[in-house]
Amino acid sequence: RLRLPLEEAVPNFIDGLAVFRNPRLGSQAIVLSFALWLIEVGMFALFGLAFGIHLSMPAWMLIMVAANMISSVPITPSNIGVFQAACVLVLNRAYGVSYADALAYGIILQAVEVAAAVILGAPALVKEGMSWREVRLRAPQFGGQPGPGHGEVSPAGDGGLILPGLQRGRHGAGEAVGKADRGRVAE
Repeated sequence: RLRLPLEEAVPNFIDGLAVFRNPRLGSQAIVLSFALWLIEVGMFALFGLAFGIHLSMPAWMLIMVAANMISSVPITPSNIGVFQAACVLVLNRAYGVSYADALAYGIILQAVEVAAAVILGAPALVKEGMSWREVRLRAPQFGGQPGPGHGEVSPAGDGGLILPGLQRGRHGAGEAVGKADRGRVAE
């Protein structure tokens, strides 16, 4: 079960490194990544303060890294439970925060993160010209299967789909999306 997500993650990770072929874009990606990480650490710390948890910034960095690392491997939908386990493990074991407070912190923090992703992601999908149906077709690992007229089998013979009508985004109109490389254009 772990093999399939890793088989998909490695090519996507390598594709993501392509930005570093251009030094200017690569340096911008690094600067923006650090800025986003600082914002995320600030969010973790502010939520902690809201729960009466007072820790140093390096402690919040450790909690953020632990939660993000354990969440990088999809174990449950939205990593519900896994994210909270990481928060509880670090907050409770490393910093002595009560189990109940650490669990409540993890639940609320993840709920806010998921809500923000949905609220901010919906306009991004619209801007990209994608419908919810196309999102489901592009994410078969989340149960999306093509229905009648929703996609055709790829002529590449890889069991992928041709997603009609996509004008923007990573795959242009009519490009194939293969099963073995979900999210990558089949060649």
